[in-house]
Amino acid sequence: MGKFQWDKHHESLSLFLYLVIFFSYQLPSSAYTFPDKYFINCGSNISVNVSSQTFVSDSNSDVSFTEQNSFVTYNRQASETPPLYQTARVFRKQSSYEFKINTNGTYLVRLHFSNSTDVSDAIFNVSASGFLLLHDFTVQKIGSSTITKEFILSIPIGKFLIYFVPQGSSFAFINAIEVFTAPPDFISDEPTQISRTGNSNDYKGLLSQALQTIHRINVGGPTLTPDNDTLLRTWLPDDSYLTNSGIAKNSGVFSGRPNYDLVTDFSAPDLVYRTSKEMASNDSNITWSYDVTRDARHLIRVHFYDVISVSQNVLSFFLYINSNFSQNINPYREVGKLETPFFMDFVVDSDDSGFINISIGPDSNSIV
Repeated sequence: MGKFQWDKHHESLSLFLYLVIFFSYQLPSSAYTFPDKYFINCGSNISVNVSSQTFVSDSNSDVSFTEQNSFVTYNRQASETPPLYQTARVFRKQSSYEFKINTNGTYLVRLHFSNSTDVSDAIFNVSASGFLLLHDFTVQKIGSSTITKEFILSIPIGKFLIYFVPQGSSFAFINAIEVFTAPPDFISDEPTQISRTGNSNDYKGLLSQALQTIHRINVGGPTLTPDNDTLLRTWLPDDSYLTNSGIAKNSGVFSGRPNYDLVTDFSAPDLVYRTSKEMASNDSNITWSYDVTRDARHLIRVHFYDVISVSQNVLSFFLYINSNFSQNINPYREVGKLETPFFMDFVVDSDDSGFINISIGPDSNSIV
């Protein structure tokens, strides 16, 4: 099953963000500017600067929380821990943070957690807007010192509450919270749905679901941190996801700036579009394999940016999802010009293998 629920009558969804090589229907959102709230440093009485953003102390912000059930803990290894994770708000009973929402829309919600010994025994649920975002969450099995859980939610004007519910005799905690509006048309409400058998149709009502980011991959490029991203996201390299690294190689880094005609750099930053993978030969597909929730529904977003064509309408190739769906990709048909990024969204039903495979392969009719 998925990792969150609306209620027993609604399906769960996970958000699977994936970047394919060098190459949405989305209109430019040039009027969007990155918001200045909400960015909350929980359990602290001081503000902390992270990348280009200031996280304000929860006790000195215009966000309210359940104080009577909370206390503050300080990371014992604070000197080795990023400042944002050096303090945490701890809850012994069901508690909440409340945010005032002034605009209807799609919001990015990020929950930051540390893996320090002070909070390693915590087991709790997190919910918001009727969705169970995290179930029996614990940091004990996390290999890194910090972790961020990212969600995309449609939130109406009014009060937006995030609930932290300790399980049994345990407790809940949170180090930092982000709640801010996404760019316009950030998520399409009607992507293409692909069934287990490879049949495709329109999926309606995506914005009524809660989406959780599972993978965000920078193909052919390095790790990108919030310092390098327009929405403070993290992108990981793709090499460890390749099923056969011998048939793929990194392309050269494109030095120009993409023509953001159909999308903006809020879809993905320049550094994502300027790197890519290419086939080492034209007789084998490049395949990436991703671990996902079994028997669930995932949103896959593939970004494209043609920087190899010297003229229009000469490049085409095939995109494959698992072994039963293929689509011909011709950048000229999508955008009508060179060096212009675009992306495609697919809602994919995963099987009981726990993996989704994404491949690209040559088109014999392509000129390049």
